[in-house]
Amino acid sequence: MKHRIRVFLALCSLAFCLSLLAACGDGEHSDTELTAPDLPTGAIEHFIYENSADGITILGYSGLEQEITIPDTIENRPVIAIAPHAFRGFSYLKRIVIPDTVQTIDQAFAECVDLSYVFIGNGVISMNGAFRGCTALTAVVGGNQAVYLDEAFAGCTALVNGRLPASAQSAVATYASCSSLQSVTLAEGITILDRTFENCTDLRSVIIPDSVTTTIAAFDGCTALSEVSGGLHINAFTDTFRNCLQLRRFTLGPDVTCLEGAFVGCTSLETVENLPTAVQYYKPSFTGCRSLRVLTIPAIAEDHDSQAYGIAEDIGQCESLESLTVLADIPMQTDFCQSFAGCFSLTELTLTEKTFAQFLRVAYTFADTVYEGDDATITKTVAQYRKASAVRVTDKYGIVNGISYTHIYGGDLQVFDPDALLANTKVLGFSDFQKTTYWCGYPDGGN
Repeated sequence: MKHRIRVFLALCSLAFCLSLLAACGDGEHSDTELTAPDLPTGAIEHFIYENSADGITILGYSGLEQEITIPDTIENRPVIAIAPHAFRGFSYLKRIVIPDTVQTIDQAFAECVDLSYVFIGNGVISMNGAFRGCTALTAVVGGNQAVYLDEAFAGCTALVNGRLPASAQSAVATYASCSSLQSVTLAEGITILDRTFENCTDLRSVIIPDSVTTTIAAFDGCTALSEVSGGLHINAFTDTFRNCLQLRRFTLGPDVTCLEGAFVGCTSLETVENLPTAVQYYKPSFTGCRSLRVLTIPAIAEDHDSQAYGIAEDIGQCESLESLTVLADIPMQTDFCQSFAGCFSLTELTLTEKTFAQFLRVAYTFADTVYEGDDATITKTVAQYRKASAVRVTDKYGIVNGISYTHIYGGDLQVFDPDALLANTKVLGFSDFQKTTYWCGYPDGGN
């Protein structure tokens, strides 16, 4: 009896394993699959092709088969390319195998809306736009030697998994608008991510390899992206994570030279570690970061157009921001005081001496305009107490390298003695600072 039970259990176990294997056979194919499925080879008479010195290029196909293996030879000559649009819009084509002899398939299968499975031989080097708009594509196997993948799978809205091989050199918009893409594998080798995963709205996580040095809108519009690791060798961030609504934290590497729109619209972003103190190129990068608490705006190289930079645009809607350090020398603008109006949690502001002198100059006026009078006294006072390159200002007091004074508003420069105020904080020439939506020290109603 016990022997029969053991045999019965063994048979059940075997049946279960076989059922798993069968299920795997019906699902998505693995990128590690080494051999192509045995699909029928298309009839030679159905292929439209041209013969060149290098080999055969397929120009079109007149057959109606749903599954095709591209032949590796025609007329005893190797098939080396499938021309752009050769199979474009073939709505009946569902499965295709491309042999190792083929090197180029640029735009060859674009908008084949029923195509669900592709096997790409290791000879394929260029596949720009090859499967763009193939909305039923769910399984891509092979392509391990591809070099050029611009828009290769753009708009493949059913594709769940994506990858860039180590051979990849150009991946512009490779998976752009793949709205079902959930996971990607990036091999070491690719150096630039240019709109590679733009608008992949279901992408949850990604590991950026060390080879990547430049990102241009790489994950722009990836609204579900929440986990990003790696990327410590990236030096240029241009619109990289724009509108990544679920991204909460990111760590920058030590070599960042460009921040241009990097985190705009990241409403859940709480922390950006290792923010640089100086960069070569900069544009507002934190607009709409509602959850960010601490921020450093880096100094910008002198040859960069700093006049184009506005602090208001950079920290707009940063309502949770508590501490802001601005190392860039901001050009004085009439709306400088209102630049901080939406930062309702801001309690600490750090400015450079150059900017701080302008900050004081505006603070002593009756209106929200740039003071046109003589500010030599202010400049002299700031310089007198200079022991470091920055001045800290909080909602209660200002600090010039350790010497405190209460904020003031309104008043007359001819009467105010900043030296006396700095020497003794108990000597107040003006009313205590009243924190309002204006940050230059005077309330909405004036003095």
